[in-house]
Amino acid sequence: MDRSTLKGSSLTYPLYSASEVQKHEGEAAISVGLSLWDLMQRAGNAAYLALRSRWPLATNILVLCGRGNNGGDGFVLGRLALSEELQVTLCQVGHSEQSAGDAAKAKAAFMAAGGEVTGWQPELLAKADVIVDAMLGTGAKGPLRSPFDEVIACINNAGVPVLAIDIPSGMNADTGWVESYAVHATATICFVGRKLGLFTGSAADHVGELQFNDLGIGAAFDGLVESCVGLVRRQTFNPLIAPRSKVSHKGDYGRVSLVGGDQSYAGALVLAARAALRAGAGLIATITHPGHQAVMLAQQPELMCLESAESDELVENRLNWADVVVVGPGLGRRSWGLQHLQATLQQPQPLVVDADALNLLAAMPDIPYRSNWVLTPHPGEAARLLGCDIEEVEQDRYAAVRALQKKLGGVVVLKGPGTLIYDGQQLAVATVGNPGMASGGMGDILCGIIAALIAQGLTISDAAALAVCIHGDAAEMATIMGERGTCATDLLPHIRTLVNP
Repeated sequence: MDRSTLKGSSLTYPLYSASEVQKHEGEAAISVGLSLWDLMQRAGNAAYLALRSRWPLATNILVLCGRGNNGGDGFVLGRLALSEELQVTLCQVGHSEQSAGDAAKAKAAFMAAGGEVTGWQPELLAKADVIVDAMLGTGAKGPLRSPFDEVIACINNAGVPVLAIDIPSGMNADTGWVESYAVHATATICFVGRKLGLFTGSAADHVGELQFNDLGIGAAFDGLVESCVGLVRRQTFNPLIAPRSKVSHKGDYGRVSLVGGDQSYAGALVLAARAALRAGAGLIATITHPGHQAVMLAQQPELMCLESAESDELVENRLNWADVVVVGPGLGRRSWGLQHLQATLQQPQPLVVDADALNLLAAMPDIPYRSNWVLTPHPGEAARLLGCDIEEVEQDRYAAVRALQKKLGGVVVLKGPGTLIYDGQQLAVATVGNPGMASGGMGDILCGIIAALIAQGLTISDAAALAVCIHGDAAEMATIMGERGTCATDLLPHIRTLVNP
């Protein structure tokens, strides 16, 4: 594997499309002596145990079933609840007479156990301690049909905890996109293979606490399907940031130049530079607009600061000096920023490109392609680079990050809930961070961490993925007293802790 790519071992858990699971779960089951009916029994049992563990005092269970196998899982759960003398109200939403196969068999078993099946009535919600969402499985796509739109809206307004089976109804299992309505689950239990859509985009608002059960066929299934998409976490990278040699010096840990801070925008560049220092880079230099040197050195005296009215030989020398260059924090979109971006793009060493550097790139008639840069767009910047609108990016974040990497090369970090990191071969998903990060300067912190890790010898792919994890974990540590009001600078002391495992 090329040194620019993510190490396979850094992907903690593989993720799969709904069609991959549907296509291969039967084959995996047969290989270990099980049938699809056996899998349905195991899924219903696992969901029931999850419900009893999470809500042990619940006595009134409302189970909402669809006509497919997802509904079949719900019927199994309902039968098990009846066997323990819980009060079970089971409502089949939609056309109940269309249940077929194992789902129809599970329905018959529920009724043979004394259960009754009723139609949808909003007043059923008032008596429920817990709602089980077994309406629409992983194959459902597109806008909701009636009556599912009405049912889901009522569930979300009821204030009753919800356990979703395999996926919250209304959410796309492959993308996490919600077309109109989707269940806001308190918890979701996922089976056989972790579905792509559970980990990015709108999923963060709908999945709740995620549990996984491979139903005893996980190893067989993983052997049948090779996934190049997976969850990534910081701890798997710890060997890459081992304790330093006792005879090391600052020159061993890389030189980073940061370009940005147009007039009135010095703060962004300071944040990126401070993050690079806290993430362990040996030497840091900034190239910024005249008048910013004093404020930068007052904030961080360890910096070397070059003021530049225009790109010249001094700028070129400082760029050549660096092992990695960051361009974008506070760069602005005026002629000063464009000139300094163009100078930076001439450099052969790895680049980290963020913020207005991305917006300036998007406006270029011929956007350059290179293999040794890391681009860190949020969805708005991604949309500008792709020439589409933000909704198109969010509808399928996996497709968007792949399209960006194909167009621009290098490593693309598509920020947001469930940040995606793609290097052209491996696609890593990082479910880190929290809403406290929705404040100015967080992206500047991230690009500083990425640059520092590259400067210390990590590949651009490993540096990008590890930096995203450090960034998100630092935010978790910084928000222990509450998410609202978190500032980017609050992450800095925690970054230092996390790069010293």
